[in-house]
Amino acid sequence: MSKEIYVLSDIHLGTNEKTDWYQKNDHEEQLVALLQEIQKQAQETDNDVDLVLAGDIFDTWLCEMTATPPTIESILKNNQTVINEFKICLEHCKVFYLNGNHDMTVTADDVKEIHVKGDKKNKLQWVNAYRTGLLKIEHGHRFAMFNAKDRLHDPLHGLPVGYYITRMLAGDDSYDRPRAIAGYVDNMLQAAITTKTISSAVIEAMMEHRGMEPNDVFKMPFGRRDMTIAEVMNKYKNLFELWVDKFGYIYAINSVRAELGSLNWFADRMSSRGDYKVIVMGHSHECLVDKDSLLQTTDTIYANSGFWATKQPSYIHILKDKGSYEVSLFEKTKKTKTKKSKFIRKEKEKIKLF
Repeated sequence: MSKEIYVLSDIHLGTNEKTDWYQKNDHEEQLVALLQEIQKQAQETDNDVDLVLAGDIFDTWLCEMTATPPTIESILKNNQTVINEFKICLEHCKVFYLNGNHDMTVTADDVKEIHVKGDKKNKLQWVNAYRTGLLKIEHGHRFAMFNAKDRLHDPLHGLPVGYYITRMLAGDDSYDRPRAIAGYVDNMLQAAITTKTISSAVIEAMMEHRGMEPNDVFKMPFGRRDMTIAEVMNKYKNLFELWVDKFGYIYAINSVRAELGSLNWFADRMSSRGDYKVIVMGHSHECLVDKDSLLQTTDTIYANSGFWATKQPSYIHILKDKGSYEVSLFEKTKKTKTKKSKFIRKEKEKIKLF
């Protein structure tokens, strides 16, 4: 039997504040329509159908420094229409949840209301990565230096420096994807090569861009003590050096490149080390399907599911047959005066195993 896998990531459900990327009026209708289409396909096809929610489904980060960050309870309450569609999906297909960085503190217990009442079998499956055959799906933030969970600097919750950068930029219209920070820093890659305090250099650039001062305060969640920008800079000042010590220089440099939107090196690394033929990630907000551009591996597909809270949201569809993987990128067309927007297959790649 064939298997169909839908990959959705980077929805960024919030509480509909003006600083949120996801806005109900702009994004809910098309998200609900897609979830209903997945439900319909799961009921009508003979194929097994899996839905993989590949990180940053919820967003507890994107909040101005002076505001109280949203709780997962408040986010669920504000998005009941979407939550109900997730529940219906569980009635017809398996649903897997992977943490990203913007929802890294969200746990299975936090979203236990997403289940089929009276049916313990059909429940949200919490996994670090989704694997089946030669396919691997994960969010991808663990490869990005500023956004990987950081228990060394923040033992309690693992909040990385990217958490604070995100909050400094909350509400800035030019900030809609991780690599946007490169626009505020003069040659960020060069900064990594020439200084061990790249995180401080980035935060200083954010302060200048946003007109902030070192003593400006972050209002922290979870009852934690509030922190100043200066305290954050000092806390993460040796970040690059520690990555070099732990992973090596080449890995660390590519982790900075990952902050600029490039996860290809890590897809290549996973493929060559784990013998995967299809790698799918999110995080970068840059949707794509790319075959054979990886350096060490051939006949391999790297795909990225993109970003939902945009005028042209995207997702990945994978058809797994006994002898092949077909990977498609679907993206919403732009709405015009004469045409409604709809999802179209923008790219497709296929690998035959034998």
